[in-house]
Amino acid sequence: MDVTARQVAAAATAPASVALRRTPVGLAAAAGAQVVDSAVAVQKIAQDTAERVAREFAGRIADEVLKAITEAATMGMTVADTAGKVAGKAVSKGSKKNKDKKSKKNKKK
Repeated sequence: MDVTARQVAAAATAPASVALRRTPVGLAAAAGAQVVDSAVAVQKIAQDTAERVAREFAGRIADEVLKAITEAATMGMTVADTAGKVAGKAVSKGSKKNKDKKSKKNKKK
């Protein structure tokens, strides 16, 4: 009897025989295969979701950074200028407080 390629492919993809699936071992094997398939599908969905959320989050952060840079540029200030001004205010306030403490100590003597 000649076997065609179509018959071989059909036999390879055919489900387990009905008699095998009716046995407890067959039922357990079929259930195990379903569990593995489901786990693989869930893992793929979770991976795809995580990648999509990460892309969306990174896009939102990039938009916020770009917006902040644009606002700073339109105000005519650079980040270094702003940081220098803030640092200068902090130093001058700190220096003034220290000078006040020293002058009070000198007056007490």
